[in-house]
Amino acid sequence: TGEIKRAYLELQASHEALKRAQQQLLHAEKLASLGRLVAGVAHELNNPISFVLGNVHALARYAERLQYYLDALHGGATAGELATLRQELRIDQLRGDLPSLIEDTLEGASRTAEIVQGLRRFSAIDREHRMRVDVNEVVEQAIRWVTKGTAPSFVVHWQPCQGAAVTGSASQLQQVLMNLIQNAYDAVAGQAEPQLWIEA
Repeated sequence: TGEIKRAYLELQASHEALKRAQQQLLHAEKLASLGRLVAGVAHELNNPISFVLGNVHALARYAERLQYYLDALHGGATAGELATLRQELRIDQLRGDLPSLIEDTLEGASRTAEIVQGLRRFSAIDREHRMRVDVNEVVEQAIRWVTKGTAPSFVVHWQPCQGAAVTGSASQLQQVLMNLIQNAYDAVAGQAEPQLWIEA
């Protein structure tokens, strides 16, 4: 009985060590998934934010030129002086550029807001909350964040379908799909043109 008891205690200790190792692996996988998510989101946010930033700098320069022209106008400058200033400051070109510049800036800001909304939808908050989830949207987001974050050379052929909705946790589905896509990339990363086909 002493031998059996010792064997049982050793088995129990091994089981506890295995459970701890499993928890550490799960934690490491979650961190790796989070790292891929952050890298993908950062890359996706970079384009519209850079675009908006560039446009805002241009708008700031335009505002300075307009202010200079308006100060001359209200300061009693002659018609000839105003005409010369208008040409030097390229006020007519500026007026022509303003509508598209503002429209493009709003589009970049809207795109940024959409990305943030997508991130919030798939965030870890309320992970157990079950709701109707569009699988197409989850797959597309997972493809974008993995390929832009860690696998830019990975070609993913994605074939969505109508009515691909399930009831579940969007964030958990997102994590699973990101892990599957990353695993697929890791499996073919050595090939000249790594590719993946996904069909709904």
